[in-house]
Amino acid sequence: MAQKFDKYWGESNVLMSLGAILDRRYKMVLVNHTFSVIYGENAAPRYIDEIRRILYELYNEYMIVSEIDETPPEKSNLDVYLKEGRYICDANANLDVLDWWKGERWRFPILLRLASDVLAIPITIVASESTFSSSGRIIDDRRASMSIETVQMLLCGNDWICNLHGLKTSLV
Repeated sequence: MAQKFDKYWGESNVLMSLGAILDRRYKMVLVNHTFSVIYGENAAPRYIDEIRRILYELYNEYMIVSEIDETPPEKSNLDVYLKEGRYICDANANLDVLDWWKGERWRFPILLRLASDVLAIPITIVASESTFSSSGRIIDDRRASMSIETVQMLLCGNDWICNLHGLKTSLV
């Protein structure tokens, strides 16, 4: 279990960290705390600096692509966003982070685009190779909510549709 956690966290911590930073409730606070817990007090600053560097590189890429300002401001919108206080709300409140970014599009136009792209990426624990594979564990104790007949009908229907549209089926 620890090995799977380390593999998953190691592969997706950058994306999850960027998502947390772009959520105005957390910003750098969540990254600072969790990295200290995961990597320890001594190693955490190195990982935090790496996430911050990646965030600024990504922001600069979005700035170059958009070329909104001819003269760059002394302080970037990213700096302004990170310096502002976090949004404090009830832990059970249903907050739409993307909706907040849309409301701030005039203040943070580049960050809106960056946040929209980063926060739209689904995070999953399913291995990417097994996402589209229909071989292997089709029905087992973890996937027993459908009857065998239903699964057979779905697979048969998939074959018919692929055949109808001239698509190649591959059971990897």
